[in-house]
Amino acid sequence: MDLKHWPPTIALIIIAALIGCSRDENINGSYGNGAGYQHTIRGQWVVEAIETVGDTIVFLHPADTIRVVFGEDSALTGRSSGRCGNYFDGVYEIGSPSNLRITYITSTKMDCPFSSCWSFIDAMRNVNRFELSHRLHLYYDGGSKRLWLRRELRLTE
Repeated sequence: MDLKHWPPTIALIIIAALIGCSRDENINGSYGNGAGYQHTIRGQWVVEAIETVGDTIVFLHPADTIRVVFGEDSALTGRSSGRCGNYFDGVYEIGSPSNLRITYITSTKMDCPFSSCWSFIDAMRNVNRFELSHRLHLYYDGGSKRLWLRRELRLTE
């Protein structure tokens, strides 16, 4: 067996493995046909923080929970609980690979003065792109502000 070809072969295998493993680590890009990218954000997410005026980041109170589900066929659903009890649903579209548009969102109308629910829904109406790494960042207001979401590993009501 000729061993002189082993080092290049091993190097190619390592490079291919690194490229394959890092592909979905951080997705960015411009608008286009996003059908292949929807799977990246599908599932249940919990809102952790909302960037507001200036560079102010408001972390949600532990009693203020907002769950979002990016479902099949571009369906968006969710609910707030704890400080607020609103349900919401809508429709989303993804461009390739990271443009995101919420084309429709509506919710129940409970007034929640101590909840971030309405700030979240207002921000969702203006989302224009996303970035997925260990968290989901949804950018809004022309990309100058963002929402922080973490993946919820278990389904809840």
